[in-house]
Amino acid sequence: MTLEHFNIGTLNVRGMNDKMKLKSIQKDLQQYKLDILAIQETKMKGTIIETIETENGNRYDFYQGNSQENKHQGTGLIVDTTLAPEFKTISDRISKATIKLETNKIVIVAAYAPTEQVSKDHPEERENFYNEMESLINTIAKRDFLFICGDLNGRVGKKTEDSKDVVGNYAKGKETSENGQYIIDFCNRNDLILTNTIFKHKMCHRSTWISNIIPSPPRKNQYRNQIDYVITRKKHINQCLDSRSFGGINTYTDHKLVKTTMKIKMCKVKFNKPKVKPRIDKLRDEKIAIVYKEKTSELLQKYTKESETPQDIWTKICNACHEAAEITIPKPDIKGKENIKEIEELSLKQRKIRNDIESTSDEKLRNILKQDRRTIQKTIRKLLQQKETEKLNAQLETIENIKDDSRKMFEAIKEINRQDSKRKLLIDGEYGQTSNPKQQVKIVTSFFENEFNKDAEKIQEIEAIEMKIPFTPLEVTDAIKN
Repeated sequence: MTLEHFNIGTLNVRGMNDKMKLKSIQKDLQQYKLDILAIQETKMKGTIIETIETENGNRYDFYQGNSQENKHQGTGLIVDTTLAPEFKTISDRISKATIKLETNKIVIVAAYAPTEQVSKDHPEERENFYNEMESLINTIAKRDFLFICGDLNGRVGKKTEDSKDVVGNYAKGKETSENGQYIIDFCNRNDLILTNTIFKHKMCHRSTWISNIIPSPPRKNQYRNQIDYVITRKKHINQCLDSRSFGGINTYTDHKLVKTTMKIKMCKVKFNKPKVKPRIDKLRDEKIAIVYKEKTSELLQKYTKESETPQDIWTKICNACHEAAEITIPKPDIKGKENIKEIEELSLKQRKIRNDIESTSDEKLRNILKQDRRTIQKTIRKLLQQKETEKLNAQLETIENIKDDSRKMFEAIKEINRQDSKRKLLIDGEYGQTSNPKQQVKIVTSFFENEFNKDAEKIQEIEAIEMKIPFTPLEVTDAIKN
């Protein structure tokens, strides 16, 4: 499955209390063909969920999350209804939407970081914001697509040695602000990258905020900065087609719309089925051989024509032989693990636990889940080993029954060796033959311990005799040399 031209945007709307603001956002959704829009500074109390519709008939789910007491921040998400999003408020500054796909998820985070001034006056607010972001990212599986869209109020500046893996070649500005350094450190810790610094665009398509303050001393243009970003994982940047800001939007705000276009590819794991070759040796059976000949003759009469070239005729003869063999000759069992219902159920259970481990940030719960998964995997291994032992015993019994026919016995032994080339050692233990390596080690160890300890009682201990005349230094030196 591929989501062609999947458009994600972020915009600081500077308040959503005016109904006209929502109508202008609807126009922007239609004009810029956005699938998802993260908005900041909604300045609305409580949680709001409603459906909105654009002029061309596209329907979107609008979600806004904030506390009942605070109306100064607030973040929201507007997502195409067909994507069936699930929303959640993390705090007054963070909210997220989750879109479930066939094999993984898309997680979009709307974030609004404290401004430089607020961070200086109340540094704990910035610390709390990034701690909440870290906790949220730890709950998202590595295989899921992650997009952090928001007004992060920080200038990352020109690419440096510290930010070379986070910032692209086309960021606006030269200096990195204090908030910008927090953004860089946060992205470095979590293997993230700023998409709207990657692509080469005009400077006006890099800046995301325009100051309303008249510059002093006077200058030609107002102050412009790049403080809004769409962030994603580094491993997904090759699926990013474009990312830039747009100034000519309908929504009245001092921020620009940042739009990122993705081509999201979801690769399924494909398991190649083993090719099963027909067992030619089965043609020794007269009944199968007669049926095979009749079927081959029937197919050859249908295929061969005088007008065709010799090469075409030969190809069709080969096809007829193969097709007749597939129809008439019994197919061998495919090598592999037996499909045991109990094992399948346990495998599904341990897979579910693995997903729970990846999605939880609670260390105690993670350890408990890991222990449960190890127990289930141990049970699966025991069941598989038991099934293999039963299969091997059945094959040994077959060899015992056909030992008078040397040809059939040789074929049966060859089949066992082909199925498991590593396991060739069978050891006679106290309770019969075993191929289990651990049991084999115990049997061999016990055997040699008994062998070496048989004559231990016969050896007489020699009492030590005190020397009357000690060795001289010359005798010791000669003994060492010799």
